[in-house]
Amino acid sequence: GPGATVWLASYPKSGNTWVRFLLYQYLYGEITDTILLGRRIPDLHAGDFARASSERKTLLVKTHWGVGPQMPHIDRTAGAIYITRHPKDVMLSLLNYYRLRDPKATWTDETFVRLFIRDGADQGSLRNGFGTLEQNFLAWSAQRRFPLLLTSYEALKADTPRELRRMLTFLGETIVETRLRAAVEASTFDRMRALEAREKAT
Repeated sequence: GPGATVWLASYPKSGNTWVRFLLYQYLYGEITDTILLGRRIPDLHAGDFARASSERKTLLVKTHWGVGPQMPHIDRTAGAIYITRHPKDVMLSLLNYYRLRDPKATWTDETFVRLFIRDGADQGSLRNGFGTLEQNFLAWSAQRRFPLLLTSYEALKADTPRELRRMLTFLGETIVETRLRAAVEASTFDRMRALEAREKAT
């Protein structure tokens, strides 16, 4: 049966997709097909989990939920990588996301920002059960059942190879520098955007 699960956890718009791309391209080579991405590093919110088939002993799974009993295979968790991002940038990225998704929306930017600050979250994330930004972070960082590696969008931007190396070491992978460099180069923003355009945004 399936082995252990390591969660790639974060609040939306914090760099989870980037981490997923980096790890995939290091472990499996270039992403040519997003279906394979969904199969090998499933996104819990895109319905990938049922079809997941990792050739490795550990299954990496993307999630925006706070850690909890509602998660599949939670009893088989071996660890988690949690990605943080400055709340202001999360908020602005979400604002941009909702604007693009619904250009004719009647709400103003100011309304969105006021609600986000009041609630500590956007309405969509609360509806999806992700909690507030703070609750989400605390759910993962306060648990002591399994090891947690913290990284951040800012650290990834400052030194992508260093952070990828940290994550791979945490996962018990052997570091091959040429492969690491190739994964970093293949995971530039433009390349990800081109692939993501074919995926539904989550």
